[in-house]
Amino acid sequence: MEPKIIPPGDTGMIFTTDIECLQEFRTIKEKLIELDGVSEIFFNMDVFPSEIKIHTSKTIDIDVIEQMVFTCGYHLIPKTVI
Repeated sequence: MEPKIIPPGDTGMIFTTDIECLQEFRTIKEKLIELDGVSEIFFNMDVFPSEIKIHTSKTIDIDVIEQMVFTCGYHLIPKTVI
């Protein structure tokens, strides 16, 4: 089974989310940016479902990211290449 991590660098990882407005995004961004290693967070509302892209400066476990967002009442689902 492939490890569930976000590798460091500008490639980042894209997640789909149930966040629907910029205020909700700001709430999540403030939480995620507190995590050691999260360097940038981008939000895309031009697609459905909305997407968040996270860049990191070190390896971060996806479960940590998902759980932090879940405690705020939202969900993230990692997008994968098929």
